[in-house]
Amino acid sequence: MKRIEELGEEEKFKDIKLPINGNDIIKEFNIKKGPIIGILLDAVKEAYFEDPNITKEKCFNIIDAKLKTIV
Repeated sequence: MKRIEELGEEEKFKDIKLPINGNDIIKEFNIKKGPIIGILLDAVKEAYFEDPNITKEKCFNIIDAKLKTIV
């Protein structure tokens, strides 16, 4: 049952179009490619569901805050 819920969550994330992508994060924050990019994009996706009109600047603010909790 839990796996079905997880698949539903993944499906929600599949078709959204964020104002930024992994390459934008790498350039803006000078981060190497790796799993951290996915973590940061997931944080932006969560914010997208609260505000589908999220701006690129707001995305970068979310990532900046998330990086402070990770590092």
